[in-house]
Amino acid sequence: MPPSSDATDADTEETEEIIISEEIIEKAAELNNDWLEIFEWVRNNINCEWYYGSEKGSQKTLEDMAGNNYDTSSLLIALLRASGIHSRYVQGEIEIDIGELMNWTGALTEMAAVNIVHQNRIPITAVGYYDEEGEVVITSARIDHIWVEARYKNNWILMEPFYKTYTYSEGTESSSDEGVETLISAITTSENTVLFDMEKLNTGLQEQTDSFLNVAGDLTMDELLGKKEIKQTTALDAAAILSMAARGWYSTVADLDDNGKVNSLDALMFLNSTTLPGLAMNSWEPEEELVDRIPEEMRVKMKIALPGSNEYSYFLSEVAGKRLSLVYIPATDEDQSLLDEYGSIYDIPNPSTMQMKPVLQIDGEIVAESSKTTLGKSNQEVSIEFQRPGTDGEWEVSAKNLTAGTRYNIVMAIQKVSLEKVKELTESFEAQMEALPPDEPMSDEMIDESLYLAGLLYFGMIDGFSDFASRSLSVECTRQISMGFTFNEIKSFVDETGKVAKIEKGGNGVDIVRNVVTPVSLEENEENENSWFIAYGSIGSNAEHLVFEILYNIESVSTGKIFQTALDQGMSIHIIDDAETLETNLSAITAEDAVKDHIRSYVHAGYIAMIPQNGITIGEWSGQGWIVLDKDMDSAAYMIQGNLGEITNGGGNLNISR
Repeated sequence: MPPSSDATDADTEETEEIIISEEIIEKAAELNNDWLEIFEWVRNNINCEWYYGSEKGSQKTLEDMAGNNYDTSSLLIALLRASGIHSRYVQGEIEIDIGELMNWTGALTEMAAVNIVHQNRIPITAVGYYDEEGEVVITSARIDHIWVEARYKNNWILMEPFYKTYTYSEGTESSSDEGVETLISAITTSENTVLFDMEKLNTGLQEQTDSFLNVAGDLTMDELLGKKEIKQTTALDAAAILSMAARGWYSTVADLDDNGKVNSLDALMFLNSTTLPGLAMNSWEPEEELVDRIPEEMRVKMKIALPGSNEYSYFLSEVAGKRLSLVYIPATDEDQSLLDEYGSIYDIPNPSTMQMKPVLQIDGEIVAESSKTTLGKSNQEVSIEFQRPGTDGEWEVSAKNLTAGTRYNIVMAIQKVSLEKVKELTESFEAQMEALPPDEPMSDEMIDESLYLAGLLYFGMIDGFSDFASRSLSVECTRQISMGFTFNEIKSFVDETGKVAKIEKGGNGVDIVRNVVTPVSLEENEENENSWFIAYGSIGSNAEHLVFEILYNIESVSTGKIFQTALDQGMSIHIIDDAETLETNLSAITAEDAVKDHIRSYVHAGYIAMIPQNGITIGEWSGQGWIVLDKDMDSAAYMIQGNLGEITNGGGNLNISR
């Protein structure tokens, strides 16, 4: 069934995914608003990411210069529609030669290539046969896919912007390899337990940190890690056209000039029965034609339930790359007058007389608000849920306890965070700080920007670290939707009646409540996947304090730093993995009841817990840090609990899973 020849106004309009921003308009103009130049640019410059469904939309895909087939198609359509060219999605199934899939994914074996696609929830079927020895031989794979068709001279032209061929080159030897090797050697596993050499772990992390912070020196990331580059191709290359024609891709290859270039665009018309470029198919029949938008079940949904259950729902592509803040403002005009009278919430003599309400802001604009509460109250909770394609409609829930008056940024990592983007935002923020008079405090807007930057820096750092580990271990890691809170905290004190009697400035912190990653060995080595996961968790914990030390040059706290401090002080680390000896082990540890209860619940559930003998003091902060780890290495939590002094910033909790 060929594509319909009908065109509608909807084929040129914006949608939640097809965002025709100023940057999109400028890029389309730079490409002369020409459909062929636009297609070639997207095909040759947007890197492939393996996740399922629409997450980023056109604008964020352009910013990241990377996306999956849905988001890459959205970018291509946005550029075409910005040029006044009718365009739309087409969905179906493709079949690709297994060698091409290996190159596309970077896998070193046939099954590893299939695993990279499958473990990221993308429907895939391996095609092959049994050889004479009874071994399975994979010859190709069928993959659920989406691509584009564009209107030219009353014909619909099929465009596949996601598929591409890569070239690979080795990086240089660097100290980062030593750091990864040290991390790996610090971890030993057996059937029922995992043991850590914490001294080696922290040595490896320090080597990693030194290497990371020196990346801006003589070596680039590509030089350190090796390059994975898209092989540049052009649809106007005569040899390519002849090759495609041999597969039945083009209706004609006539009208070539003496240099082998195409004189007429009519020579590039596709056959009604065609295949995707470079893919081994002899026929094409879409399951569905998508006129103006991606179907709802293939779009990632997100909803935020504010304290008081006021809910805000949207598609993730609508907010991708934007700053989400959850802040408290005066609940009434009278409360605003009280704040104006004293100038700051910290100067109000009786905080219990001040009512605040939580509001959700997107890039500084209020989009939702909820019921009021007393300044300093800590019985607030926000719930954030995601619904991803391929999960049978399941909502994945994360929650965060709030204190009324604290400013929060909800930072999201949709796939890997670009260090280049972080650098650009950092330079912009530093320019604002330099322009700020010495005695003038940061505005609320600047505080929110600094929190947003801290969150992006956190994810950018651990993504950079994971690249080091991935190369050393031959692992391909895909980040799934991850999220955390960075916050500018207040400390509240209650009297004997339970009323808030006083509030003080706290510090800045980070609490990563959802960090989901999919590590897949490029050579089917499960041990390398497990080693990568442990190293990644350790890196993630240490980044919680590094992010604030880099931004503000002040001492900060994280679970990793607590363990390092304990070792520096000669303190023993307890590993608790047996429910039968649990109470005996807990009685030997100095920790608050809430910490022991947390460990208790996880060890009874089959997890491993690790905790220093006693609490730790770092600067003005005192408290305890501990780790709980799934024995199957599918999830881990790096926990911290303590009291934060006025000027010391600290990391919060980190939860990672795969």
